[in-house]
Amino acid sequence: MRVVLYARVSSHKQAEKDLSIPAQIRALKAFAHEQGWTVVGVYEDKGVSGRTGNRPGLQNMLRRVRQGGVDAVLVWKLDRLARNVEVSAAIDGLLRRQGVKLISLHESFDDSPQGRFIARIFETLAEFYSNNLSQDICRGIREVAQRGFYPHGRPPIGYKTVPVQDGPAIRKKLVPDEVYAPIVRRIFRLYLSGKGGKEIAKILNDEGIRTNTGNRWSAQRIYSILRNPVYVGDLVIGMGPHSSENQKPLWLRNVHEPLVSREEFERVQELLNYRAGTPSAPRWHASPYLLTGLARCGRCGAALCGTSAKSGKFHYYTCVRYYKQGKGACSGVRVRKEKLESFVLEKLLTVILTPQNLDRLVELVNEELAADFERIDEELERIDHEIRSQKARLARLFDALETGKLGLDDLAPRIKGLREAIEQLQEKYGELLEEREARESFKVDRQTVLAYVRELEKVLREGSLSEQKMFLANVIKKIEVHDEKIVIEYRLPHPKPQEEEILLPQVLHSTK
Repeated sequence: MRVVLYARVSSHKQAEKDLSIPAQIRALKAFAHEQGWTVVGVYEDKGVSGRTGNRPGLQNMLRRVRQGGVDAVLVWKLDRLARNVEVSAAIDGLLRRQGVKLISLHESFDDSPQGRFIARIFETLAEFYSNNLSQDICRGIREVAQRGFYPHGRPPIGYKTVPVQDGPAIRKKLVPDEVYAPIVRRIFRLYLSGKGGKEIAKILNDEGIRTNTGNRWSAQRIYSILRNPVYVGDLVIGMGPHSSENQKPLWLRNVHEPLVSREEFERVQELLNYRAGTPSAPRWHASPYLLTGLARCGRCGAALCGTSAKSGKFHYYTCVRYYKQGKGACSGVRVRKEKLESFVLEKLLTVILTPQNLDRLVELVNEELAADFERIDEELERIDHEIRSQKARLARLFDALETGKLGLDDLAPRIKGLREAIEQLQEKYGELLEEREARESFKVDRQTVLAYVRELEKVLREGSLSEQKMFLANVIKKIEVHDEKIVIEYRLPHPKPQEEEILLPQVLHSTK
């Protein structure tokens, strides 16, 4: 029988527990030899989670299976192949279609339907272990952070870590970095003075100031600093790769020394939201009306404000121009608060959060990313060619110097100029690589977006007022309330027209 071998470890720690790839492969080869089988391929993945099917070794192994000439896949344990039931089922289906058996060295089952059912139980247990491991990691991070320690690796720019004894363990605390803390404070001050991200990056670069990784500043890096609550002394835990979908992010306040005041930080957030075209946080967060900042009068275009009946029992959205200036300014519209809000939320559930729109969103995001990758890759190739060209010119100058064709006085300025040019090109190359890596994390598939959409549905139906406001601000540009219709203009694409007219006289004219 012709077999291929597959081995995987997800971490160095796992490799230390007698599960190293060489140890797995040695055991698999020995077993194949004992059975008289012929090994026709060996594939491995090092440092890759079994919860994803996007593994180079696995993909190469599956390509080999599809080519034919393979009778079985031999693994150390089933969880080496996959720790996700969906991924495992996909692999299992491909093997069955190719007539290839799956054999585990440590789990005994045959290829009958009953045997495959037993295999599925093992796979489910593997996924359960993987999920629990992720939750344990996240739980550990949260506990460390709640006790005032920094639970991550590299500190954010502007801070450094100092070791602190915590019983038998050595923990880390964030403290301001003497070199970069003043730069971070200056970034906040420059933004509050009216400068934009690109302008701030140019100022720092022109002054020869580099980031803590030695690179030039970019607008993207500036905005990531301005948005980061770490600079007011807060930590947000549970937003990273080890976070559990069943645990909400944990926001810890005043964990370490801030670099900017909370007032400055909130003013910056308000400015960022305003410049991005979204309602500023303090204004609409404070209002108990869900659609504040979004709802507009269809007659005059003014905002709709929240008002109450004299009894205080009923609440309405009313044209602010009519409310403040009277009928002479606008004849005004008045809509029951509860009816308009519930109607808009229901329309979001039936218009935005649909399977068709979900597919379109995935397609649009990935199309945009593909265009970005193409642009970045072309620029990387151009810069790489330019670096090699400049290095070749530099080498020729050194050759001329060694042969005595030209003197050092003649060549020194040109050598210096070439070295500076190469350094700038290499910095630019590094920045582009960072940008590409950052954009890689934005790739989405249908399952990822589906999980996100389910969470959003829960927010719309059960979330707090502030959570619902945040969601609406991201998906709706404005809501125009006319006499006989409502026009909702969305920020996100959807299968229907971008401006959707909804005829709803019963909502608009009912006051009770």
